[in-house]
Amino acid sequence: MMLYGADPADAAGATVLDAMMSSDPDNFKTYQQYREKGVGGIDPETGIAPRRLTDCVCIVVFACYCIGMLALVLVVKSKSIDGRQYSDVRRLTHGMDYQARLCGVDKDVADKQFLFWCRSNPQQWYDQPGSLDLWNPTCVAECPDSNSAQVEVACLYPEQNLTCGSESGNGWECTIPAGQFGNVENYHFLSQESIVYSTPYETLPRGGRYCLPKNETLRQSVLQGPLHFGVRAFASFEHCWGILFFAALAAVAMSYLYVLFMNECARLLVYGFLGVAYAIFASAGLWFVSAVILLLPGAQDRLNLDGYKRLNHFYKMDDEFTASVISFVLGLVLLFISSAICGTITHVAHTWGQVRELIQASAECFTSMKSMLVPPAIEALWKFLMAWLLTSNFLILVSSGKFNELRIEINGQLFKGLSTEYHFDWALLPWLFGYLFGSVWIMELCTAFGQFLVAFSVISWYFMKKEGDKKTGVPPLPPLHGTADALVYHMGSLCLGAAIIPWIRPLRILNWMLHESVPSEKAECCGPFEFLTGCFRRLGRICGSLTEHHCMPKWLGPRGLAYKYTKNAYIDVIIRSQHFLPAAQRTFWIINTHKSCQKYMMSCMIITIVGVVSVGITCAGLTYMAILLTPSLSDPESATFVVAPTAVCGFAFCLCASIAYGFMMLFDHTADTLLYCYAWNKRFNKETVEQFMPESLRDLVGHILEKEDGYQYFGNARPEMYLSTWMPKKYADDKTRTANREGRQQPGHGQQSQQQHLNQQTDASYHGQGPMFGGGAYDTAGHYTMGTGYAPDQHSEPFHGDALYTGAAYEPSGRYTDAG
Repeated sequence: MMLYGADPADAAGATVLDAMMSSDPDNFKTYQQYREKGVGGIDPETGIAPRRLTDCVCIVVFACYCIGMLALVLVVKSKSIDGRQYSDVRRLTHGMDYQARLCGVDKDVADKQFLFWCRSNPQQWYDQPGSLDLWNPTCVAECPDSNSAQVEVACLYPEQNLTCGSESGNGWECTIPAGQFGNVENYHFLSQESIVYSTPYETLPRGGRYCLPKNETLRQSVLQGPLHFGVRAFASFEHCWGILFFAALAAVAMSYLYVLFMNECARLLVYGFLGVAYAIFASAGLWFVSAVILLLPGAQDRLNLDGYKRLNHFYKMDDEFTASVISFVLGLVLLFISSAICGTITHVAHTWGQVRELIQASAECFTSMKSMLVPPAIEALWKFLMAWLLTSNFLILVSSGKFNELRIEINGQLFKGLSTEYHFDWALLPWLFGYLFGSVWIMELCTAFGQFLVAFSVISWYFMKKEGDKKTGVPPLPPLHGTADALVYHMGSLCLGAAIIPWIRPLRILNWMLHESVPSEKAECCGPFEFLTGCFRRLGRICGSLTEHHCMPKWLGPRGLAYKYTKNAYIDVIIRSQHFLPAAQRTFWIINTHKSCQKYMMSCMIITIVGVVSVGITCAGLTYMAILLTPSLSDPESATFVVAPTAVCGFAFCLCASIAYGFMMLFDHTADTLLYCYAWNKRFNKETVEQFMPESLRDLVGHILEKEDGYQYFGNARPEMYLSTWMPKKYADDKTRTANREGRQQPGHGQQSQQQHLNQQTDASYHGQGPMFGGGAYDTAGHYTMGTGYAPDQHSEPFHGDALYTGAAYEPSGRYTDAG
């Protein structure tokens, strides 16, 4: 059964469901609302429901939110206060003098593009200044390069406050007699701001905008003060988008190569990445931890560590004690990360067999549908455009602020002077967080759309009947049909999922890190380190008890909230055409009630993490190299100089990692979708599992295909209603042996009692009496699973038990249908 390409009205199973609906219309009242009349019913073999609109209101909410974000940007950009623009992105890249004028932009300083920080005492004219006036700089035409007294710079002289009171010696040496008009005491207060011409000091141009002191101490005071990292980070995004575009293209190319080689040499890629990461973090950690030697008394006298100080950047920024402490703490963190990577390697060695099988099953699926390789590339381009647009508008918001001209205070009253202060408008901060939430929502919607297309394609491929042992047919362009269904029917569910999943995903990553970063009781070491397996397993017993019983909250575990709202909800949205929240609950229930599904679900997460991190780090490194090799971006005297390349590299890592994540879904989400389709197929109609399940998946779940997923009891009572479930095991075994012994002694009586017991079960289970057939059972949740039990008489009315969800019932043949 395909999701498209066939008329659902031709489904033979629709007549069966129609018959059940007519026999008990009240039980199917909500199902009638769910079903699309005139289009067709749920397919009796696959359980795929006809399309319908889901979560329509979320489309309206998302559209309104996007309109609100656009309106916020337009209002902020067009607003002005006292003739000054409320927002100007050039404030992030140009210097601003003591009158809040943009150097090289505003009218009075259009010919002065550099910002120069004056001495704290402008009257000082000799040598290097002891300190700088960091908050009252001035604009200059060019950066001074000497201490020549012939070059003078107009600087704001610090505010001078003078007082003349009734008694001499108070401020001014003057006296104002009191007594006039009945005054007891008179005083005169004078506050003065003035412009003086000061002798400059030696500087170097930086980014075509700033004059930084040559003196290292003075330069650090500027870089840690008005030109702190936050200001420099925002200013670095104006001219770097060309580099970021090529980084995105590199991410696409490397992701394609990763997908190609993962199918051929997965073990080499995974172990190679983990091994290199372990070596880098361990060596770096040991190098930084060695700084503790400098904290030991007398160590510097016996050891020559000048070379270490030159190579360690922290000793250039802070004093020796602070740099040593920072280096030591950083080294401990790096060593902890390296030990976590070592623990991950032991987990991979233990579970690699099942991971490899899932990789092969996923590869069989998406390689048979080459069109599945196209959407991730389109998703990458769309993500880059959205990141460019959202970041540009974000810079408009962060460059918004107000001006304060009343900077002289006398007796609590403010007066206007020669200086003007600019500051960010903190009233805009809540709106800024709202914009960030919307940006994450939009970027996640791109990811959700890609996950929907992967799930749609895999479901279409899974529910194509096999010819022999292979699936010979291929759905025609499933991503194209999936795009149409997503836009027409399920856009609301995608919007709702995109608003929830990105905030829960970090919890799952944290849970994965806590579980995978420490060895387990089944840890394994491969290759030359196999002799360490016993040590890691002993360590795993200790770590497992700590993480599970003391450090791991229940809502963070596999049965908690973190695993309820995931990308797997889109699978049920496609199969049952259900809203996102009920689909998430249904998916969560099916995964946790099918051992085969629960055991292997999300097993390919290690493939995703390795791919995402490796592509992100590589693209960040390429971005840094491209900035250094581009003269216009690396020359400090250039107007397009990137002030903070590390900020651009961090942004490149996030962007390229997000692009790579779309490609990793070809393995991760494909495997999860195949497992869920098997679980759904087994739950809905077990008789058709052999017709649909691919042979590559049989290697994982085939050995438990004929087994039920819960405890097996006959009848329609819940398992906990049976007395045997409450009896001690020893007592129950003794009772069983006694009964068998009595049965052998009195065969006739035993047969009569057994027949009577069976008749009582039949009476309690069905409205009509019928023959028994083998295999029926109830699982631990109390739900009937097909196979064994008592078949009702063909002339009796069908039994309608408590539905798992709308539309659940028993057919006259005794088969349970739980679609709807």
